[in-house]
Amino acid sequence: MPMLYFGKLLISAIVTSMLCTHQVYAELSSSGFGIFGIVYDSDPSTPSTRLDTEFGLELDLKSTTSQGLEFTASMLFEAVSNSDGTMGGAEGSAGEIEIMYGGFTLYLGNVGDLIYAGNIVDYYGYDIGLTDFAELSTGFNLPVNGFDPSKNDVNVYPIVTVEYTHENFTAGASYIDENEEWQAGLVYTFKGFSVGGVYGITNENSSDRDAFWVVSFGGEIGSFGFALLAANSELQDQLSYGASINYDIGTTTDLSAVYSDNGMDDQQATYAVGFSHSLGGGVSIAGSVGKTIYDYTNADFGVIFDF
Repeated sequence: MPMLYFGKLLISAIVTSMLCTHQVYAELSSSGFGIFGIVYDSDPSTPSTRLDTEFGLELDLKSTTSQGLEFTASMLFEAVSNSDGTMGGAEGSAGEIEIMYGGFTLYLGNVGDLIYAGNIVDYYGYDIGLTDFAELSTGFNLPVNGFDPSKNDVNVYPIVTVEYTHENFTAGASYIDENEEWQAGLVYTFKGFSVGGVYGITNENSSDRDAFWVVSFGGEIGSFGFALLAANSELQDQLSYGASINYDIGTTTDLSAVYSDNGMDDQQATYAVGFSHSLGGGVSIAGSVGKTIYDYTNADFGVIFDF
C-alpha cells in the first residue's frame, strides 16, 4: 500500500540519520488525570446511581538528535468504571511512537487514526461534565479507531498516521492494515477559527468497501467557543450532525452544551448541558445532565484533577 511504502521510506531515512548522529538528548515526562464522582442513569439495565472513578497516566520518553530529529515514545494506561459499577485495574494500555522533523510528524502505534487524533477535524467538541457521556459525535456510525481502555485488546493492529503542517494548513493521512482502512484530510486555520475535513474508505463492517466523510468548523469569539460537525457514511440512514458550545465565566468557570444526531432512524438525538469550575492546582468540580441516544436520562457530578 502507498501509505506503508511511504512509512518504510521515512523510517529508512530516520535510521540513516540516527546512524550519522553522535549526540542525543533524552527526557522523561509524565502526565495524567483522576476522576471520581456520582453518576445517575435511568437505563433499567444498569444501577440507577453509582460511583464513578477513572485514572489515566501517560509516560513520554523524548529524544532529540543533534540534527533536530525528535523521537517520542509514549505509553498510556487507563482504568475506568463500568456501567454496572465495577472497576478493573489499570490494564488498558496503548503504546505509540512519534517522529517529528520540520513540519512532518509520523505516528506509529495503537492510539488513534486521523479522525480520532483530532488535529484535522474536531470530532468530540467541548468536555461536558464529569464523564462526557454526551459528545459532538455520540453514536456516529463512522469507523473511528482509537484507544479504548475498556477493550483491553492484547493484540492490536498498529495505525500509521502522517501529518504535515505548513503555515495555516495541515494535511494528514492514516492507514490500518487490519481492515485496509485509510483516511485523508486537510484543515485550514485562520484568525482563531478552523475548518477541516476527512474522507476515508474501509471494509470494517462488511466485505464491501464503504466510504465515509466528516467535516468540522469551529473557533472562539471572546469568551464564547463553538464546534460544528457533519458526517456521513454508507452504513447509516441519514446525515449525522452535531453542535458543541462553551462559554467562559471569568477564568475559573465554564458552561457547556452539546447536541448530536447520529443519523440512525432507531435512535434519538443526544443532548446535554454541563459546567466545570476550577478550584486551582489542576483540580475542578464538574457536572452535567442530558439525554442519551436511547432516550435515557444521564447526570453526573464530581471532581477532576490533572497532574
